[in-house]
Amino acid sequence: TSVTLLMLTAFVASGISQTAAVIKNSDPLTTVLPIKWSDFQKKTPNNKLANKVKAALLNANRFALTSWYHDVKKYQADSTGYLDLKSKSKVNEYRYRFPAAMSFGLAISIKTAIYNPSATGVPLQEAKEKTISMARSVAYDHKANGTRKVWGGDWQAAHWAYYTGYVGWLFWNDFSPKDQSNI
Repeated sequence: TSVTLLMLTAFVASGISQTAAVIKNSDPLTTVLPIKWSDFQKKTPNNKLANKVKAALLNANRFALTSWYHDVKKYQADSTGYLDLKSKSKVNEYRYRFPAAMSFGLAISIKTAIYNPSATGVPLQEAKEKTISMARSVAYDHKANGTRKVWGGDWQAAHWAYYTGYVGWLFWNDFSPKDQSNI
């Protein structure tokens, strides 16, 4: 998590402003403004510190997409089409915090063009699919969505929602309308 925060700091510090396309005739309280990626012209920093942060982020990406996803969490879609975010613990933190944080780190890496399939051993499209799958599954399980109603009142729930919402914003156009509503 600290790596993704450091990377986000580097991303913002590089002078890139957050801009979005304006959607006309929409309710500003319920509308997500997708990022207008064509407005981003500046490249990611390329200095000693930035390269160390990139290497750390890619290492975390590799773990998230391989050993952690397959061997630790053993994620698979259930009958709803969403990941079964199972955990041996009854504590929601272990069920939702990790996929929310992992998808956040992956989304930052992918959208800042730092993601490198050679470093992670996972093709970009597969990384993107897993990132979106984790975020949409965390959102699906939130009690506000009337689905499984598993989380939402936990002491760190706002933190997990932040991660999931940020991934949703970065990949907004890649989510189905149903998932957009859940996010």
